[in-house]
Amino acid sequence: MNFLSHKKIINIASCLLLVASNSSFSATEIGSSQAYVVTGIQLSVPESLNFGVILPDVNGDQISLSSEAGSVRVSATGNSSFADNIYSRAKINVFGEPDGVVSFQYDETITLQGTGDDMSITGVNIIQDLALVSGTSYALGPDGYHYIFLGGTLNINANQTPGVYTGNYQVTASYQ
Repeated sequence: MNFLSHKKIINIASCLLLVASNSSFSATEIGSSQAYVVTGIQLSVPESLNFGVILPDVNGDQISLSSEAGSVRVSATGNSSFADNIYSRAKINVFGEPDGVVSFQYDETITLQGTGDDMSITGVNIIQDLALVSGTSYALGPDGYHYIFLGGTLNINANQTPGVYTGNYQVTASYQ
């Protein structure tokens, strides 16, 4: 074997050694992925916002229906009177992800239309009987259910025409 052949063999062996020991030509790694599918939020209104049967003050009046948890209170700033105790705050059932965190948006004014001039419900407020997480975000219960109440102040015009007055409001619950 001559010197050049020997040198060729050493060079070829060196190249093969470099290729075999160099792992940077390719690499494989396994990553993970996940998706968290939640229960969609559903709302229902088993009890409507109802100011009841009112004999209004001829000068107009403001009738407040409290949405405080645990009790319903109705009061007038003027001389209006109530024929029956059939008034109720709205109750809104919230169904969603167990321990899910939600926030609520709602109409702050409701217009009632009927036989006479429109009336408005202002100062609409929601009492969330839920655990406050932060700001306006609240946690649902471990079963994904809870409820909220809605109340406000009915503004009756002077000499309001008797009749039935109705209106709608919107409440939205969103996951945070």
